[in-house]
Amino acid sequence: MLKTIAGTASLALFAAVLGTVSGPWIAPSAAMSAYKWKSRPLLIFAPSSKVSEFDRQKSTVTANMAGFRERDMVVIYVAGGSVTTALGREPGRSAQALRAAYGVNNGEFRTILVGKDGGAKLRSSKPVSANRLFGLFDSMPMRQQEMQERG
Repeated sequence: MLKTIAGTASLALFAAVLGTVSGPWIAPSAAMSAYKWKSRPLLIFAPSSKVSEFDRQKSTVTANMAGFRERDMVVIYVAGGSVTTALGREPGRSAQALRAAYGVNNGEFRTILVGKDGGAKLRSSKPVSANRLFGLFDSMPMRQQEMQERG
């Protein structure tokens, strides 16, 4: 009987977790597999393109485009139901699938920085400065090696 209760509780917990994000669940590494070991995705999620945090983060990207290119970054905007890119090609995933993969609800603003290894390096509910983004990557061993190789 105890096994049945534990199993039922586990099933209820699993169903509750699944219910928090609608749509197909995709592991973050699978969602960004096209970029793995090639690019560093920066995902910017917002309920719509009219959100002030979205505008501020987008302005940061626009003003620092050369730095993003130099660091092999792909910038992906997920605003409402649309997915667009500022750098690089689109991930080939719907807004819903990307939100599910990264656990971002429809009404949230979120900036997520993903490394070339596919792992999330930074998650923020506020816009992130270019200096913070670049500093984070520039301190990592893979980026240090790239800087040495590129001179």
